[in-house]
Amino acid sequence: MIKQCSRFMLYLSIKVVGRVFYRPMLRHLTPYSRSDWKEIKLICFLNHTSLYEPLFFSVLPVSFLWKCAGDVVIPVADKTVNRPLVGQIFNAIAPKMVSISRKRDETWEEFMNLVRSGYLVTIFPEGRMKRANGLDSNGKPMSVKGGIYDILNLIKEGKMIVAYSGGLHHIQVPEEGLLPKLFKNLKVNIEILSIEDFKKPFYEEAKDARHGRMALIQELETRMKVNCPPAEFPYPEMESPQSI
Repeated sequence: MIKQCSRFMLYLSIKVVGRVFYRPMLRHLTPYSRSDWKEIKLICFLNHTSLYEPLFFSVLPVSFLWKCAGDVVIPVADKTVNRPLVGQIFNAIAPKMVSISRKRDETWEEFMNLVRSGYLVTIFPEGRMKRANGLDSNGKPMSVKGGIYDILNLIKEGKMIVAYSGGLHHIQVPEEGLLPKLFKNLKVNIEILSIEDFKKPFYEEAKDARHGRMALIQELETRMKVNCPPAEFPYPEMESPQSI
């Protein structure tokens, strides 16, 4: 409980920074109710562009931040964890952080065991961070990886958040300086979906696991192209973060 309280205070501090020094802008793409937040089992964050993405805490309800402070597991690439200070930051933010090798080895199995245990899972399905040129650090095109299929296979009920980031390159570009620019937009669109309904076409109705995995990847990539907001320019009917 002490660790959860201290982590919650950290989340609130980040939320305040996001509100004071940035302009958080949230749009719900699906109908939702306040009670939906209590049923969230998976956060699927698309368009991963910066390690400053915890600034998006600024659009989340305080009650949900409390839940996250005690119940979230995040898989993080070992390359990222081993960077100076970054690993310590992730350890401070996540109740459970699993360093994974991006291979289906014992590190992935350790993470999957935590998924089976019922933790609230936060995942970046692309598995890498987009650089300023739109590619990953190896110069390859960004794409959704198949690990999300294995995760959804283990989560039978509840709701999931699909978050579409507007990107944070206008705030901080990976490997091009550490300090972020202030007084910029933080834009994100979200869907709150029934896990059972969302996963049905990819598991129950798919020809086999391979086809289901491919269909899920294609679905998420299509949604990302359609639903990610522009990073810096305003769009209409924007919800105030105080309204959630």
